Amino acid sequence: MKKIIVLFAATIISAGILTACSSDSTDKEEAKPIKVEMNNEEEKGEDVQVSGENKENTETDDTKKEEKADTTIGDFKDQMDLNIGDTGQAESTLGKYQITVNNVRMENEINGESPDVDHFFVVEFTVKNIGESNIDAIETIGTLELTDDLEGGGRGEYNDFYPPSNPLKGAIEPEQSITGEVVFQGFDSDKYFIRTNSGLIAAGAVKNKTTWTFDKSEAQ
Repeated sequence: MKKIIVLFAATIISAGILTACSSDSTDKEEAKPIKVEMNNEEEKGEDVQVSGENKENTETDDTKKEEKADTTIGDFKDQMDLNIGDTGQAESTLGKYQITVNNVRMENEINGESPDVDHFFVVEFTVKNIGESNIDAIETIGTLELTDDLEGGGRGEYNDFYPPSNPLKGAIEPEQSITGEVVFQGFDSDKYFIRTNSGLIAAGAVKNKTTWTFDKSEAQ
């Protein structure tokens, strides 16, 4: 009888151990793929999120670059082959306007004053406002300089120091124009240029170049 009881107990214990092992094994096998799938989903989710952020940042950077580039693009092309009597169109932070060089007169004295270099140049301009806001006439000419060497520097206007008899001044309303004189100075040369200040072009203050060329004989 004892042997039967011991055998029966051993059978029950063995069955319990086998059931437990089988359950553990099944649980591990079932849990493992679930854990892996969750990790994969999490990893994929992170990849998608990062990829989305990078795409958004790239699009934002490209947009900023385009907006920045747009600020330097004007409506007018460079006009480098103008002469006395020609009209150039310009766009700057002042607005949009047309400048015509009507004539140039070379002087060695203005109001009893001598130039700092070889000659004064009294230039008669007509400025027309083709923008939408009022502009100051002399400020448009403030974007220009006179030089005898396109590879070298130039000099701006001197109206405040050597006022001409008919100075260019006043506010110009849209579609209106003003004519007046502006004084420059320059060294003696056979050829001269009135051009847009290259520094203002580089800074983006003026969006296109204009250059008028004239001989010394045309200014006498």
